[in-house]
Amino acid sequence: MAVPQVDKKMLGELEVMGFPAVRSIRALHYSGNSNLESAINWLLEHESDPDIDQLPLVSREISIECGDTSNEVRNSAQGMRTHAQERKSEEQATAGSQKEISQVERELNANEHEEEDRKRVLALHKSKRDEEEKSRGRIRNQLQEDKRERIQAAKDVMEAKRTLEENQRKRWVSYSTHVGYFRSNATHIFYFQLRCTHGC
Repeated sequence: MAVPQVDKKMLGELEVMGFPAVRSIRALHYSGNSNLESAINWLLEHESDPDIDQLPLVSREISIECGDTSNEVRNSAQGMRTHAQERKSEEQATAGSQKEISQVERELNANEHEEEDRKRVLALHKSKRDEEEKSRGRIRNQLQEDKRERIQAAKDVMEAKRTLEENQRKRWVSYSTHVGYFRSNATHIFYFQLRCTHGC
């Protein structure tokens, strides 16, 4: 097995255009060493091949005829090379744009997650605040109920005191009435006895 022979002049021109020697040899070999345009077309079509950087091997030497290397062909080849570079630049720009879009999407997703976390924190804070407000409401209601009970108890005590005082006053009036009656009767009896003693 041997490396195939290719047109040295076209190989040199491909190398001047920036194509590696191994790739140029493969392109010239597989395009038939016909002309630069065919070689460049082959390179553009097979630049992603896994074995693009491996030298081709043949079982025997192949006689090579010089292809067309006119200025027109070289200009055409150079134009194709430029077009390939522009296409590669566009692909790189597209890849860069896709990367930027992905970055923006990640940032948006991160912002959405932050917003969701903020909403959860606010909801938790609101729930805690509502629970505290309910607890304070229950305490206020209990205090008001205790206050009403104390007021009612005080009223009951005052009412009982007034009732007791009224009963005591009534008993005193009744007692005074009876005492006055007995005193009056005792006086009458005394004068009656006195008259009887002196006049009877």
